[in-house]
Amino acid sequence: MHPVSRTRPAAPAGPEDGPPPALASLEVALALIEDVRRQSARDPRYAFDQPWPIFIRLMRLLTPQSYGTRVANYLAEFYGWSLVPQGADRGDVTDARGAHYEVKVSFVSRNQVNFVQIRPHQQITGYRLFVVTPGGDLVRFDLTTGQMREEIAASGRLAHGTRRAAAGQRRLEYAMRFTWSAGTPVHDRWMRAYRSPEPTPCDLHLLHPRCGPGHPARRGRGSARLRRPLAPPRSPPLLAPPRSPRLHPPPPRGRTRNRPRQEAGGGRGQWMMMGRPVRDDTSPCEGEP
Repeated sequence: MHPVSRTRPAAPAGPEDGPPPALASLEVALALIEDVRRQSARDPRYAFDQPWPIFIRLMRLLTPQSYGTRVANYLAEFYGWSLVPQGADRGDVTDARGAHYEVKVSFVSRNQVNFVQIRPHQQITGYRLFVVTPGGDLVRFDLTTGQMREEIAASGRLAHGTRRAAAGQRRLEYAMRFTWSAGTPVHDRWMRAYRSPEPTPCDLHLLHPRCGPGHPARRGRGSARLRRPLAPPRSPPLLAPPRSPRLHPPPPRGRTRNRPRQEAGGGRGQWMMMGRPVRDDTSPCEGEP
């Protein structure tokens, strides 16, 4: 027969013991979110000086209406693009050649990619579309205006209203939604036909973790600079080998420094340089006591 335990069960935590650990963790998370949103509201370039992995995770703490524009501006600064005024109706950015492009960023949510507010009526050169995966990776797609029209006709839909209601309108906004999974038709077609060879901030971080868009090495550089192969970080310089000991004693200090020495018993004007006698009619010590 087992003896009866006489230990009392632990009493439930009271107000004086503090909140449970789970509640305390939630309070810390909420405080972090509020702090990030407060700082981002004061600074339009909040976290732009951070490398991509940190920046994109901070942006996930913001609302979708807030992080979309910030990520697009971050990418524009990374590639050296200039922002276009909103009233111009000619895309979002211009590159170094003056070509206009529309920039769209989509976070993969529930295994879906969603590019919204695509305006085919704009007079632009093409589209720069970016997909942010749940792990923080970045994939870039480059499409011309003709390719975007083909994709809209194949799998696009109106962003607002129905086709019948928008039949008489010229300035329509479309949305591109497809499944972000290998093996699906739209995903594989985009990866095969439109994926850009240009490096992204995520690629740059893998090679140079400390070199973000705010770094002096990246600030103000356009996409032409990025086409060059990225060299790995330089290794620290090797230590110089120790110097060998002097084969000859140092010259004497004072008035005779850097002068040829007079050989003992050589007489007036007899000097030794490099172990050989040299004749000089005028002694450097002439006239001295």
